[in-house]
Amino acid sequence: MQPHPVREMEMSKEPFIEFMGMYDDEGNEVSPESIPRPELCRNCIRDEEKEGMQSVLCMLARCGHMLEGGEFTCHSYAARD
Repeated sequence: MQPHPVREMEMSKEPFIEFMGMYDDEGNEVSPESIPRPELCRNCIRDEEKEGMQSVLCMLARCGHMLEGGEFTCHSYAARD
């Protein structure tokens, strides 16, 4: 049995995600630029990505660090050459 061509095509695409912003508990929009960027991020190849899923994941990791404090760790880190 051969795979269905439409399903195979759909599975190979990155899901469409539209980032609508981040908001604090009072409903105020939080600017992504206001979230501190640790040194580890500045040395990461993924830091150059401005759109897509990876940029959202990076921003969430930085936001989590900002709220929790402590040593910043990132499981997606990839050093620049």
